Parts: sequence; structure tokens; C-alpha cells
Amino acid sequence: MLHGQRGSLPQPILQATRLESGAIPTAMQWKKAAAFALANPEASDFLDWLTGLPEGLEKVNLATFSDNSRPASALYVLFGWSNSGADELRRARMDSVTVTGREIDIYVSRPQVEASFSLMGTADMRFIGWEIPLATLPPGIKHQARMHVRRDTIRISGKPPYEETIEAGGGYEKAGEIEFKKSRAD
Repeated sequence: MLHGQRGSLPQPILQATRLESGAIPTAMQWKKAAAFALANPEASDFLDWLTGLPEGLEKVNLATFSDNSRPASALYVLFGWSNSGADELRRARMDSVTVTGREIDIYVSRPQVEASFSLMGTADMRFIGWEIPLATLPPGIKHQARMHVRRDTIRISGKPPYEETIEAGGGYEKAGEIEFKKSRAD
């Protein structure tokens, strides 16, 4: 809710839920690939798109999968699979999801790790991604969702226990944008 403003309407609250298992992690087939999408999680075209994503985190792949017969129910911020505890992807986190009027801003931190030695980790595969359900948004209104990413640098040095120094990478940079109209059928 907006505080200190008379007559202001409460804003819908959107919450991100970490994805651990299911059709989406399975469709990404153990790869690392950045994606920002609006979709219904059971839509076969969405799952096919995830399967065909190119490996790589440099570019965020954008897509919208929604029609009247299968309205989109959520936004997805996906990075794919982290193969070990020492993987820098494991440090990605959802910082916040804010809604202001028709605008949805999603803030993610995905630091890069620098070390003067080889990092070895345990081979405990983990999916890195979040689902943001849209049920609380009002229907029939055009919305704009933006994903912003902050890239701090973590420098690791010394011997165990290692020392970590975090170098701020500046502010968030816009990584992708999706416009959509929530249907009344959602």
C-alpha cells in the first residue's frame, strides 16, 4: 500500500516463488540460459521454447506465451541449472518485485565471481529460477513488466577459510521488458 497519500489505492502485491522442480526445470534440460517470460507453465509452446534456448547467460531471452484459450498466469525469471555450490549462478537472488500502477519492476542480483585459483564445489545440481503469479493484478489492463539485473563482483582470495570482497557493480540495468494485458479469464 502507498503510505502518506490520501485517496491512493492499494497496489497489488506480487511475490516471487523459487522454482525447485517440475516441467519448467525439466524443459531447460540442465542448461544455463537466462530467460524472462510471460506464460502458462503447462503451455507446450512455452516448454518447447525453454528446451530450445541457447546455452549462455550473457543475453536474456524474452518471450510471451498467452492467448484467450490459455491465458498466461505468471512471469518467469529463469537462469537454469547451477552444477555446484561454487558456481556463481548459485549466488543469484530475487531482490524485489514492485508494482506501481501498471508497471511491474523485478530486481535480481546475479554477481560474478573472480578467484585467483580454481573453485571446486559439490556436484549438487540446483535450478535457479522464480515464478511470479499474476492473480492479484486487475484484469483488462495493459501492464509493463521489466527485469533489472545488478552485477556485483565477488573476489575470493586466500586459503580456507576464504576471504570474500564484494565490489559493487553499480545500479541495476534493464535486462528485458514485456508488455501484456491480463485477460479476464485468468
